[in-house]
Amino acid sequence: MTADFSIHTESVDNVTIVYPQGHVDDAVFSDFKEELEKVLRTGDAPRVAVDCSKLLYMSSQGLGLLAGLHRKLLVQRGQLVLFAANARIKKSLDLLGLESRLTLCPDRQTALQVLASAADDT
Repeated sequence: MTADFSIHTESVDNVTIVYPQGHVDDAVFSDFKEELEKVLRTGDAPRVAVDCSKLLYMSSQGLGLLAGLHRKLLVQRGQLVLFAANARIKKSLDLLGLESRLTLCPDRQTALQVLASAADDT
């Protein structure tokens, strides 16, 4: 990991919350990918929330990785939610056509409620 990027996760109410911070670019893409792949190995029907509040930049490659995670979680009967995305991240998602495909929430509490509701539906 570089000084411009860090990532960690925590588990809250059977939800894995991913906390990337800084710039997700080509230099740190493999670290970001590795951490998200760990999340996929957590078990059946994983529910994942990504805190975007401290993301300063995410390359199209990083956004594509989130879209791929979304698809893989759906296959596993899981769900991905992004929360607290700034205007720059939202614009990038929109430009790539991902904003309508991914679930965006304004804050952590809402994201956890959405994921809890989805778990109740399964």
